[in-house]
Amino acid sequence: MPSRQVSASVVIATYRRPQLVQRLLQALTRQQAAPFQVVVVEQGEPSLPSGTTEGSTAFSLDYVCITDVGLPHARNVGIQRARGEWICFIDDDAVPEPGWVARHLSHAADPRVGGVGGRVLEDAAAGGARQRRRVRTGTIRTWDAYPFSGFDAEVPCEVQHVMGCNMSFRTSCLAAVGGFDERFGGTAEFEELDLCLRIRQSGYQLLFDPSAVVRHARAATGGCRLPTARQAFYWLHHNHQLLFLKHFPRGWYPWFLVEVLGRIGLRSLLVRDPAYVVAGLKGVLAGVATYRRAPRPVP
Repeated sequence: MPSRQVSASVVIATYRRPQLVQRLLQALTRQQAAPFQVVVVEQGEPSLPSGTTEGSTAFSLDYVCITDVGLPHARNVGIQRARGEWICFIDDDAVPEPGWVARHLSHAADPRVGGVGGRVLEDAAAGGARQRRRVRTGTIRTWDAYPFSGFDAEVPCEVQHVMGCNMSFRTSCLAAVGGFDERFGGTAEFEELDLCLRIRQSGYQLLFDPSAVVRHARAATGGCRLPTARQAFYWLHHNHQLLFLKHFPRGWYPWFLVEVLGRIGLRSLLVRDPAYVVAGLKGVLAGVATYRRAPRPVP
């Protein structure tokens, strides 16, 4: 007897990128999958042209515009509106290949699997250039919480984390761990890594499937971009502190802090701007303070 088809939702969090959302929705009409749900969560003022949110025969489309700007919050709103048993997340500046949804869903039958990450081809690779292969796909270095990506690899494997522009999770897993931690602010660096660690801690596996491919453009405007590089530097160190304190052994913290301070000083020297030291140190202190505050409950 054939297995039951698992229902899917695709969540797209977007901010000031209407043309890219239109391109992404057009690509989703070419998916080789049973009809699925797409949830577009637009942050700030509505910017999508009339007719964009009408959906298609390939999927039903739910559109919501929220006033609060923040990627983890937008993703959580998408989770709340999703009806599928499996939720795929893709960035608004990415384009999936035709079998993308189906490849993510192909792992849903295994109850041990809580989430899947797919292959990500960045600008150069999308144009045909071969990316440098890394052997540490989706791993994390324990003593400094440094993540290794390598999501351009071609070999499937079990991983510790996946990449935010091409990932999916069992909806029940997301509900069990409380969704994304909205304390990861600014560029939302490490928000998906934190979620992955919590899902693994709850007993599920995460898999990397290189046949679930997206091409990632990394648009220069909109999205999580911040007005200045120093602001991005602040949030990088805020979020890194929060991640380490949530998940990694306290015995390693002095070594972690030494390395962080060294990175802050080195960055300041490289850009010849002492203001980076101030921004980085403020981020470190703010990250520690944020960790001490309980996360806001997700409705």
